Amino acid sequence: VDQDINASGLLKSSIVKSTATGENPYQPSANVAFAGNVTGTINGIPGDSISKTPGTLIVADGSTTLNTKRADYVVQPGSVSAETVINQAINALPANGGKVVLLEGTYTISGSIIIKSNVTLEGQGPSTVIKLANENSSNTRMITNAVSTDVNIMLNSFVLDGNKDNVTNSPTGIYLTGQNVVVSGHVIKNVWLRNHKYGPMMLFSLNGTTITSCFWTNNPGYNSIYGYNLKNCNIANNVIKNSQGISLFKLNNISMANTITGNVIDGCDKGINLTETSNNTISGNTLQNINGSGIILDLSNNNTITGNICRVCSNTGITLLRSSNNSLIGNVCSENSTSANNVFSNIELIAVDTVASNYNNIQNNVCRAGSLVNKPKYGVLIGATCTGNFICNNDLTNSGVTGAIADYGTNTNTTAGNKTA
Repeated sequence: VDQDINASGLLKSSIVKSTATGENPYQPSANVAFAGNVTGTINGIPGDSISKTPGTLIVADGSTTLNTKRADYVVQPGSVSAETVINQAINALPANGGKVVLLEGTYTISGSIIIKSNVTLEGQGPSTVIKLANENSSNTRMITNAVSTDVNIMLNSFVLDGNKDNVTNSPTGIYLTGQNVVVSGHVIKNVWLRNHKYGPMMLFSLNGTTITSCFWTNNPGYNSIYGYNLKNCNIANNVIKNSQGISLFKLNNISMANTITGNVIDGCDKGINLTETSNNTISGNTLQNINGSGIILDLSNNNTITGNICRVCSNTGITLLRSSNNSLIGNVCSENSTSANNVFSNIELIAVDTVASNYNNIQNNVCRAGSLVNKPKYGVLIGATCTGNFICNNDLTNSGVTGAIADYGTNTNTTAGNKTA
């Protein structure tokens, strides 16, 4: 029995009284919303799941949500512009932010859901789907922020479906912008991104954003995470399948000090690519069945790559391209060069034109050729004009068809502790 109903069954003042025709306003009603907290259950629903929380608004879809009576806002049945109602809820939150909860259902949108500072958009997990409408011919950003100075946005527990087979142009999934010098503090977690024709997640000039426990599938058109000018961001414990991988880029030496850790990238057209970024950490990731190389650094210096598994990649396991002063420690690279036998190596350090890969520290890695038809050429290849690299204490037994180490560079240190037989 609700605490706001007295022993005689009469309603007390903290519950809204019914004004429906034919109902006694002092008796419980099936039509009235509760203003106070509710204990016990109503229609089998735990009371605490429908009690009002300050700063929280609930949205339901009129066609697909099982019980719309719990909602403050309801999308009209058959609507393909659910973003209008969701944005109304966001705009109705207090000035200091709050939470919009999407109940289970499919919310079909034709325009952007626009998130503001200190606002959480939260679903019920896989049962809450935000889907782009058919025949959408605009470059819709499905979820985006209002201004680049927004902070502390959270996206949590829903599916974002790009409906790629039924749209034209290049719509994107999550599109967030910042100012880099401002710590954004955004969190994206437990989001499923699927069927995107273009970028499922595009992040620009963000500082201190976390992407964790998300899942990408069937997004072949563009990078699963495209990060431009990111700083102090954490990309951790995500799963990416049948899509493209993670790419970070920079402008004016801004992209730096990001962490990419504990992710699984499987069956994708890219692994992890860093271009012109520095002081990043790539650790504990598993990259397999990659069409390309597992990890590529291009013009990227002073990064740490440690404890990753790169296997069954069509090209290399790890490539340092025009990249210097990086540490590759404790990685496992095996069964790579699947696209052609005896062509690509498990680990490669390469120069392009006059820019070489110099003074890198390659230690305690394990490389294996494996048993597939196509095998890597070398365990480690140091390309021409690369200078002063330290290649020591690696296990390179049976690591390549042609050999364990190929050193075409200068002043390479390979004298200590490499196991090659």
